[in-house]
Amino acid sequence: MASDIAAGQWSARAGIGSAEPHSGHDEPAGRFARSAAELARQELFRGLPEAQIAQLAAQVRWRWVDPGEAVLDYGDLSTDVFLVEDGSLRVLVRTPAGQEVFLSDVFAGELFGELAAIRGTPRSANVTALHRSRLCVIPATVFLTTILKSPDAALRLMRILTDRIRTQSDRLVELTVLPVRHRLYAELLRLSRRRGSGGERVISPPPPHHVIAARIGARREPVSRELSELSRQAMIQTSRRAIVVLRPEVLQAAIEAKLHGRDN
Repeated sequence: MASDIAAGQWSARAGIGSAEPHSGHDEPAGRFARSAAELARQELFRGLPEAQIAQLAAQVRWRWVDPGEAVLDYGDLSTDVFLVEDGSLRVLVRTPAGQEVFLSDVFAGELFGELAAIRGTPRSANVTALHRSRLCVIPATVFLTTILKSPDAALRLMRILTDRIRTQSDRLVELTVLPVRHRLYAELLRLSRRRGSGGERVISPPPPHHVIAARIGARREPVSRELSELSRQAMIQTSRRAIVVLRPEVLQAAIEAKLHGRDN
């Protein structure tokens, strides 16, 4: 896992740029603590009354973690919820045989650890920092009290969980019925964002091939071959700085055709 993290320090949306000390430790009280106004800007807590935000700010703590540092591990009994203020982390499930199954990457503005807070059960996955990251650590009781006092916050949390279920359902269908080629197409579309008005999409910086392979349940070699073939067909353009998806509509059409049994 350490080698995967070291080689795969990548994120299309990681909020890199802070340079605070004390990685791996809670920030000293009053030194780097975010104000209530900054907490209020987080999507989950937006619109909460000032008094509730102030109460929340007084009960959380802030923590820096280094790349490769595990924040949570499978079976941990902790119940804190983590809000990513800066950086990115990877969520994995590790089998007893040592195999790792990619679940998701978590970026600035997103949260993790809420399932243990809600259910009170041991942690179900490992979460390790990809980049140097700053986390807001929210005790489970504080998190639940805050959410249950606000219908708007509760609805936002439900939408977050619903989106995760939908994404995992999509991945399960892809893994079950699509070959590596089409799973790669789907992942390229999922990772990319629009560039300009010409229909092209871009992934920047580009993830290493072995990271893409882990995301789609494949080996690095076939992923590298398929990416080379896409470049040869002028479907994508690759460089050290980006993967540009030149014809995303063609990739999407190929996925739909495969799912509906219309491919040749």
